[in-house]
Amino acid sequence: MKNKLSGRIAQSIFMGNITDLFVEVAGKTIRAQMGSDVHYQEGELITLSVPEERFHIIS
Repeated sequence: MKNKLSGRIAQSIFMGNITDLFVEVAGKTIRAQMGSDVHYQEGELITLSVPEERFHIIS
């Protein structure tokens, strides 16, 4: 799959039905939301990916 970014979780916030993740990627912070059934720890390395058909750039 294209559109992969690897980074380190800076913050993980459980919100009930979702978990908000703030991921440091190349000096920038990216926010991602995951299902609450997936658990990540702060400091953990992860790879994010987005299917091309779901990827939108907002300027």
